[in-house]
Amino acid sequence: MVNLGADSNAVTLLQYVLPIFTFVLLMKVNGVTLSLKEVPWVALFINSAFSALAMLMLNASYNYLPVSTTICIHYLYPILAALVGVLYFREKMSKAVASALIIAFAGIALFIDPSEGAGTGVGYILAFFSAVMWMLYVVTLEHTRLNGMESHIYNLISGILSIPVILVVIFMSGGFNFSGFNVWIWFLGILMATADALGMILLKRSITLIGSTMFSVFGPMEPIVSSVLGFVILKDPVNFRSVMGCIMVLLAVVIAAVADYRKEKAET
Repeated sequence: MVNLGADSNAVTLLQYVLPIFTFVLLMKVNGVTLSLKEVPWVALFINSAFSALAMLMLNASYNYLPVSTTICIHYLYPILAALVGVLYFREKMSKAVASALIIAFAGIALFIDPSEGAGTGVGYILAFFSAVMWMLYVVTLEHTRLNGMESHIYNLISGILSIPVILVVIFMSGGFNFSGFNVWIWFLGILMATADALGMILLKRSITLIGSTMFSVFGPMEPIVSSVLGFVILKDPVNFRSVMGCIMVLLAVVIAAVADYRKEKAET
């Protein structure tokens, strides 16, 4: 939608507002009763803020970078989680994680082309910090009481709590604009809302069942699909540097995720 001329702030707002109706409908269909008892409100608000900031930055980065480049950089978040574990939690860095870090940042170096101008640099920064925010979102989802919340209730309340965060950022950044929206973009918005709602429910459920580490093993499927669709539908530019950079980032993610999964299995 951003690539078709829609305002990125408006897209992000719709990305969180429209799925709320889908969450309510799914709760009714599945017979889920909304209960606010024992909701960890502080953790949920912080987690929701991380999610909202990640999407604001990710959507804004589409104004500067092709979809494939943006998504590949965004999917650095499992690597960043491993780095935080080493630097903050004093975990021992394994050879696999060290190799993954080197490969990942070498891949990012391939993306960066000084001749592309300052605007592209802004896109790289936004995509990178969207990865940072999403990493914090996934980590807080797994390692707090949020992990035990019912998926439909979590996503409904999280979506509602994300909206004030988005509105504050939009106000501070100068507002948003719906004038670029046409019938086609509104149709895509509704489709996106439905897909987001189902995706968030499945994401929450999968992290609860298999953990964020194993979830990250399957995560690289999204940038691969996004890259293909970006090339076929949006005619994103493709060159050797961007292809190799994306491959290296995804390889690094898989190496780190598989290493952590093996470590968890060995400890149990």
